[in-house]
Amino acid sequence: MDALGRPYAPGTAGLDSWACGSLVQAAYGSAGIDLPDDQAGLYGVTTPVDPADVLPGDLVFLGAGESGLAHVGIALDPQTMLAADARAGAVVVRRLPTDEVLGVGRPSLGLRDGVPAPGPTGGALRVECGNAVYPPTTEGSRAWGGYPNGLIPPSALCPLGVAGHALRCDAAAAYRALSGAFAGAFGTPLCLTDSYRTYAGQVRLYGEKPALAAVPGTSDHGWGLAVDLCGGVERFGTAQYAWMVANAGRFGFLHPRWADPGNGREEPWHWEYAG
Repeated sequence: MDALGRPYAPGTAGLDSWACGSLVQAAYGSAGIDLPDDQAGLYGVTTPVDPADVLPGDLVFLGAGESGLAHVGIALDPQTMLAADARAGAVVVRRLPTDEVLGVGRPSLGLRDGVPAPGPTGGALRVECGNAVYPPTTEGSRAWGGYPNGLIPPSALCPLGVAGHALRCDAAAAYRALSGAFAGAFGTPLCLTDSYRTYAGQVRLYGEKPALAAVPGTSDHGWGLAVDLCGGVERFGTAQYAWMVANAGRFGFLHPRWADPGNGREEPWHWEYAG
């Protein structure tokens, strides 16, 4: 409970921030019980008990449908658990959705030989600590210039010619060329709703739409390498979207596979610069 309110951050293990598995590991480590620090490892080695018999301190494993194992937390009572929650962005007390409880484990009963955790099926995205994990759409890091995500100075970006929108300069030049080609086909340039997104803007959007927005500090918008489009591109099956699929790659832009129909989260409007 001392961690309540501390930020969630993947791959961290306190004291300033936590992931869901590392929080469980630290809590049980303080009681002399060594556990893995990831949700799949915890699921694999803890001895299961009937969810109807859950006790304070038991580990509750959440998941739903095609996602497989999606979260782990420490039960406080039959209705709530303490967890480092990616959707909330912090260590929180949250209610247990009974239809998402995959199982309950009790480390004090001793550890079992590891078993595999349920994974995603049907092309669904892996879910970690309650939030979908998006695969990289390009090779290597997206960081550039030594700037943190969402904290790139305006002087390092270049305008797109639309209402203050900007991208990294090579991406901006490619976007302007892409928009010109689009105008040649449809008579109007690309319709743009979002481009570079500051860290503060990411925090605000995540607070409004946690199920849609990336965890702040991880968005490709924060690198100045992504755009959200409108004017027909925002819908699958339109002539405008089909044109983008056929032509955007010539200008270095791609539609990430995770955003394609049936691949976890459908976002026809989201396009990324891959160079």
